[in-house]
Amino acid sequence: LIVCYQLLQKTAQAQKLINDRLAESPDDPRLWCALGDVTKDDSCYVKAWERSGRRHARAQRSLAASAMRNDDYAAAVGHWELALALNPLNPSGWFALGYSYMREGDESSALRAFTRVTQLSPDNAEAWNNLAALHMKRQTWKMAFAALKEATRLRRESWQLWDNYVEAGLMCGHVMLSLYGLQRIAAMECCHKVSLSSLDLLLDVVSRVKREGGGGGATNKPRGANVNEDLSVLEINDSDEEEG
Repeated sequence: LIVCYQLLQKTAQAQKLINDRLAESPDDPRLWCALGDVTKDDSCYVKAWERSGRRHARAQRSLAASAMRNDDYAAAVGHWELALALNPLNPSGWFALGYSYMREGDESSALRAFTRVTQLSPDNAEAWNNLAALHMKRQTWKMAFAALKEATRLRRESWQLWDNYVEAGLMCGHVMLSLYGLQRIAAMECCHKVSLSSLDLLLDVVSRVKREGGGGGATNKPRGANVNEDLSVLEINDSDEEEG
């Protein structure tokens, strides 16, 4: 009945019914959470958490969601961690925790959280995309490319994903796979929006390989590549399998 009142937006009736039931069951955390939903009062979720003996994960999820709405991601991290400690099989919770970590600048923890999402929900394209973005930022190209292969499998019409796929593939030496990615982009109506950095990188890689094949011996790092990586030793790898 409480849910029905909420769906009908009859807030006053819902609140009265919850208060009546709380008078009979003051330690029921579900009722305190329901009251928090109706009144938008976070103290109700705190009450639910305390009355449950700190065992009601839903109370912490509600506090985490409230903190995120207020852009308080440090608080959200704490609430999500408590909630997931009680209920770890919650992919949406791990995703929200990963996002909160990202907003707090904790990339290592964000990687762990989004990895957990992909383990629980392998078809979550956004989680794979976030994993790839973090790995690209850290310039761990092999891991980025592996994540992008999953992301593009699930969202094949995203030119942004394919553009990143091309860049990460080239950095790993997957020239033919990167060319396939460029073909996918070219087939899309929005391909004019794509930057030319991946094409520049492809041209540089191909030019380098051609020079090496001709015995020229000169090697240059392609524009856009990590300056700490020596791409002169990069081998062209046209296999779809990752190295061991």
